[in-house]
Amino acid sequence: MGKKLIIFLKSIIIKLSISAKRFPVALLMATSTVFVLIYMNHLNYDTKSVMRETITRISMTLALGVPISLCIKMFFERVSNLKNMTKGVIYFISSILLVIYYLLLLKEPDMVAVTRYIAFTISFYLLFTYIPFIKKKENYELYIIKLITRFFITYLYSIVLFLGLSAILFTVDGLFNVNIPSRIYFDIWLMVVGVFAPAFFLGEIPYIGDELKLDDYPKVFKVLLLYIVMPLLTAYTVILYSYFIKVLITRQWPKGIISNLVLWYSVISTIIIFLINPLRKENQWANIFTRILPKSIFLLLGMMFVAIAIRINAYGITEKRYFVLIVGLWVTGCMIYFALSNKPRNTIIAISISLIAIMSVIGPLSSYSLSKHSQNNRFEKLVKQHGLLENGMIKPIENISKEARREIGEIVIYFNSNHSLKDLKYVPKDFEISQMEQVFGFPIYRENLNYTDYFHYNVEDNNIYDIREFDYFAYITAYGFRDGKPMQNEGVRIAYNDKTNELSIIKNDKVEFVKNLQDVALEINKNNQKQNLTKEEATYVIKDDKITVHLLFKSLSASKNVVTDEFSLQSFELNVFVKFKE
Repeated sequence: MGKKLIIFLKSIIIKLSISAKRFPVALLMATSTVFVLIYMNHLNYDTKSVMRETITRISMTLALGVPISLCIKMFFERVSNLKNMTKGVIYFISSILLVIYYLLLLKEPDMVAVTRYIAFTISFYLLFTYIPFIKKKENYELYIIKLITRFFITYLYSIVLFLGLSAILFTVDGLFNVNIPSRIYFDIWLMVVGVFAPAFFLGEIPYIGDELKLDDYPKVFKVLLLYIVMPLLTAYTVILYSYFIKVLITRQWPKGIISNLVLWYSVISTIIIFLINPLRKENQWANIFTRILPKSIFLLLGMMFVAIAIRINAYGITEKRYFVLIVGLWVTGCMIYFALSNKPRNTIIAISISLIAIMSVIGPLSSYSLSKHSQNNRFEKLVKQHGLLENGMIKPIENISKEARREIGEIVIYFNSNHSLKDLKYVPKDFEISQMEQVFGFPIYRENLNYTDYFHYNVEDNNIYDIREFDYFAYITAYGFRDGKPMQNEGVRIAYNDKTNELSIIKNDKVEFVKNLQDVALEINKNNQKQNLTKEEATYVIKDDKITVHLLFKSLSASKNVVTDEFSLQSFELNVFVKFKE
């Protein structure tokens, strides 16, 4: 048993060593990302949100450098006659491009920046997988299956390692009273997942020229795909066709659900056909499945496109609809390719995903460009139709239908949430959503949906309070009085009504103090635009000739409807200091 353990540990060390020698830049990027995240994990709660955002952007940029450096290394292995000077120049240019990306395309982590980042990340990781197969037609599927298998093994080891290290720390903390900070556990998780896991995973990446054989196909995958997943997909196909027949008979078109059902079914079917392609020669069931499914899916895809077209015609293109449409077109192209090709070259599948991902986030055909153009056209049609446009600018009109208000409001909110109101046509340059009624003549109307901003504040202090100048101290939360029983001591009671948000202090059955905590929270929210507050910023003081009350919030959560400006207190932790005057 001991020898086997030693051999196992030696094999892990060897794999880590091979990985470090083969992919040093990628592991350096991964390690740098982890250290930046650890640094952010240990920031004080009162650290400004701008600084946290900057650190987040730095970590995202470093993380993007991991797949880029992997691609560069695989390219060097593909083209083995490059000089060291040339390799250095390529790494230097890639570093400059990462800096440019950070400065220009990752200014703030909004919807556009995040989706673009995801697209680039996916594209570079896929590029890493198919660089070794640029001049090679066979066994790409086996290569991907090997990577998938390696991935699951790696993160299984990682989870076990993290749990083991955490158990050791927890035991040491409990037995020796070391007082290990809870943040250390997250640090360990980052180190395991961000440093150990990539190094262990990359230790068994096949070299260019390594031969992969069908015998390398994992038996677990083979059984899972052939005898569990494929029968389930067959049954799902029958169900969808039954539903399609029902639609034809009843002539009642579904309201959106069909697009998601068919889309996910089609994507999963494409992945399964890709993975079982090497088994076609040896397994008759796999051969029949890969020949029939691509042809049988076209009617379902047609039904999906009709549903998408109805939705786009009614409400225009948005990023979500764009991605549904583009994925649907990609799946259709894959199925046509599978149906027409006897020996499909499946690197085309990965290459097409990379190209589509990049195209969808950059350029005139990107999801952002087409969505803004479509919603502006829809907006122009609506304001012209209802007489809101005069001399190229919006004029306010009060008498307009509820449906028109809803549609116009949705477009305004779309630009405010996903892009900028400056991209919306015909409104003043400094237009803000709070000016909706002033500019359009009516407030935003969205039935059964509130457009809400959420606020949460934390307060960092030492939890030690000087209460010598006070008579009473109490710690309460928003949920502390839901049973209707107030805190009381020596004839003094403190009660909170969660329906009216009123905090009451009663002495000898006489109400000495009443304050609406929602008003206090609103005042704190107006005076502070950061998430982490000092003790002074989170304290509200009320004095009169009978009582002095200091309200110190430990945490505070609230929401605000940006359309109606309605402020709502959600939850809180509150320290109450009370001094009665004689």
